[in-house]
Amino acid sequence: MTILLTGAPGNKTDVLIHLKGLYEAVFESPLATYSCGNELGDVVSRHDYNPRRLPHMRRSVVQGFRSGIPAGCALSLARQKANGAIHSVVETPLTEYSDTSIEDTFEDDRVFDVLAENPPAMPIERVVCSIDDPRQVLKRLSGSTIHHDYDTDDLKVERILQWQYEEVKKAKRLAKHYTPDKRALIVPRHEAVEATIKLLVDPESPVFYTGFALTHALKNPNLMKRVEMDIFKLRFMGAVLTPIIMADVGPRTRAEEIYTIKRDYGFVEEADVVFGIFPEDVPSKGFEDEFNHARYIGKTTVLIHPKKDRSPFGRPTYHFTSMAEFISALYGPKEKYPELAFLVPRDAPTLASRRYDGLPICKGVAVSDEELAALEKSLEQPAG
Repeated sequence: MTILLTGAPGNKTDVLIHLKGLYEAVFESPLATYSCGNELGDVVSRHDYNPRRLPHMRRSVVQGFRSGIPAGCALSLARQKANGAIHSVVETPLTEYSDTSIEDTFEDDRVFDVLAENPPAMPIERVVCSIDDPRQVLKRLSGSTIHHDYDTDDLKVERILQWQYEEVKKAKRLAKHYTPDKRALIVPRHEAVEATIKLLVDPESPVFYTGFALTHALKNPNLMKRVEMDIFKLRFMGAVLTPIIMADVGPRTRAEEIYTIKRDYGFVEEADVVFGIFPEDVPSKGFEDEFNHARYIGKTTVLIHPKKDRSPFGRPTYHFTSMAEFISALYGPKEKYPELAFLVPRDAPTLASRRYDGLPICKGVAVSDEELAALEKSLEQPAG
């Protein structure tokens, strides 16, 4: 399987390196990778790059380099496949930024058709696009070798929001060409590595979008730990999209607020199941809106909340008082929970199931041996 990985500007190559290292460490098999963005960065940096000169450089540098990217990518992947790689990931920027415009890196959507035309055939089978908090994007760009000379006015948050919007739009367009039966998967940057690997090893892996009382949990470490453990259990069943924790920078612009709402609604629309995790009876206006949107568009919704009689989130498809009750239901009569039948853990390898090898699979979740033993027991099929 070949996945095209694109998304938020700034250091996508780091994501690719982390992805390759984690995949090969966990599954003990080589992963073929190619970074178009890294190659492009090397070329433009050798030509006295300046964002204001980009429109003038396009004909002499960028256009000439574009023609070499697909062939170089195909050749590199073929060599890596000959050395034993089964899957491959191609990282590429889909858009370029200047002070006057945001341009498509590749004007022709068929640019990567060459991967399927020459043996060994490695056609793109999924498009994954990662996005991030725009202020974190600015921070990464300000330290990059290519973008470090942007002026402050060029680094407006609104401009980055527009850049990410164009990148997502382009990713969706490419998905229509390469994978007409599967739309692009838009993921938070911090989930890009795990989501991509899960698609490689289990292409039919279900996608969860999880919501919880983020503001309250950030102030309550014990509650956050409980939420993280419940999310960890979901990782046995599929790819999990968790909220992007925004940088604490004080008041945000109206453009950021609107973008954040649209972004999270997009995660809801990407998911097979929208999952609310509320171990305590605390409100969350943001997730309430997302949950209502999910129900409106017909998504399967699952709510973990201690009070079934007066949940603040309306009527979900299924309501459980705890994650343990939800997991037990997965193994119960299928006619009682028909929309959940596809979630029963399968034989396909998952990152979560390899957590016991001692690898830091779930970033941000510190799990003790005792907790792992309890978790493993809770995931066992109930007797009878």
